[in-house]
Amino acid sequence: MARRVSPDEKAFNPVQAALTRSVLNPEEEVSPIQDHSPAPSPRVVSIEAHRNAAQPSVEPTPDASGEEQTQERFTREKRYLLTESEEDVLERLVKDMGKKLGTPLKLSHVIRATTSLLIHSRGELLKQSERMGKLKRPPNNDPAALATFEHNLARILDRAIRGSRILD
Repeated sequence: MARRVSPDEKAFNPVQAALTRSVLNPEEEVSPIQDHSPAPSPRVVSIEAHRNAAQPSVEPTPDASGEEQTQERFTREKRYLLTESEEDVLERLVKDMGKKLGTPLKLSHVIRATTSLLIHSRGELLKQSERMGKLKRPPNNDPAALATFEHNLARILDRAIRGSRILD
């Protein structure tokens, strides 16, 4: 459960301004090491493709051609509760994925990618929700009923993601 923050307490900010600037304006940093990594495989999407995608935006940044583009800032935070064992399994999964991908990976990266996948599958999610029919959300103090409810949601998600067009 989320805790209340007193008015005089500094707001939680997982990404500091300097880090945000360095990510949004990588040209400002000069690295003495040149990248000699092989070209990405065809299944890997470049970061530039996402930077150039049409998205709502608020912060102007110059692109490679010198024209200004705007990018939306991360200003929203979502929290949810896990059991200790779920947290352990999830953290291990993220760590193992990072090892297999050969890059540092955080849970926030995986959650944001999952969010993109949900948004991409929106049409199929709504179709599968309609097929499932009415679900009654149980009270929070009934763990068995909540587990069944969430299992049914997982089934909807599974069917919808499998039924969606391939994510490019």
